[in-house]
Amino acid sequence: MNYVCIDGGGTKVQAARVKINSSNSIDIIEPIIERKYLDHKSYNPNFIPISIDDQKRNHPILDIESHQGMVIIKTIVQIIKDLNDDEDIKIAIAMPGEKTSDKRGIKIMKNGPRMLNFCKELEAQIPNLVKPIIQIENDSKMCGLGENIHKKGSFRNIKNGYYLGGGTGLAECLKLNGNIFDINEIKDWIGKAWELKTANGYDFETLSSLKGINKLINKGKKKDIAIGIADLILERITTVHHGWEDQFIIDRKLKQKHPYLNNYLDRIIIGQQLSIFLGSDNDGIEIFNTILNIFESKLKALNGQIKDFYLDKNSLKSDFIVLSKLRKSPLVGLGSTILN
Repeated sequence: MNYVCIDGGGTKVQAARVKINSSNSIDIIEPIIERKYLDHKSYNPNFIPISIDDQKRNHPILDIESHQGMVIIKTIVQIIKDLNDDEDIKIAIAMPGEKTSDKRGIKIMKNGPRMLNFCKELEAQIPNLVKPIIQIENDSKMCGLGENIHKKGSFRNIKNGYYLGGGTGLAECLKLNGNIFDINEIKDWIGKAWELKTANGYDFETLSSLKGINKLINKGKKKDIAIGIADLILERITTVHHGWEDQFIIDRKLKQKHPYLNNYLDRIIIGQQLSIFLGSDNDGIEIFNTILNIFESKLKALNGQIKDFYLDKNSLKSDFIVLSKLRKSPLVGLGSTILN
């Protein structure tokens, strides 16, 4: 029996076989294979997702969406075949976007096509699949689970934390009282990054994802990126500690009270391509250092317990905001779900 974990993104998919020792001990069997959707012969480079507002209104799926969705499915099928030599196989898969009620389809996708029958169409093309896909896992939550399970994970040995991973879009989740939550699971009291907008019209996914960051750098707006990420981190800290304060624009009502009030976040983890970028030379390092400086200044401007908790002798604690090198965290997280 082969166990294969697949992490799909907005522009590419990565996958690997895994060895499952227990739900808390997952080994990745190298190699990890990666494929870009644009490398498929039928990929449409001119595809643009319909507006989020139209998606929320359940606008009928367009032919151009169905075509692009099938390209994604065929790319995933090929990567599974590359990892499986005609053996029985079980898979776990994560994809971005808001899922259908049965969690087997994708009904809202900011950076790609909607695929309402994703699992059904994928299953039909996988030989030797011994069990249907129970659900599409949340890619953000899998990143958090991986950081919590892997021996080098940055969520280990802490009670509360926030994960922000950037690629084409964003992966974000919270660890609260030892449990991992994607934002969808707690969305009644906290907003997703792409929902939150600043007064100048930027949403926080634009300010934090590599796709948005590259556009802003080309416009000479590196400081806007740093301010945005610092503001997002501060909002996560304050919303967890004492609830939502309407500091940013969101088109729905958030509850002010929630079960985790008065908790402090022990660590902020920046992961995936965003971590690689911020740890790189030139623009990345410059922006990361600016984030730290701006965030520290914002903390110093506060009064009370939050300021005292996060500052050590009036300086930001050195191990509070960390750049994770665990690129395979979503695959590790998926491994913990595959036997469900």
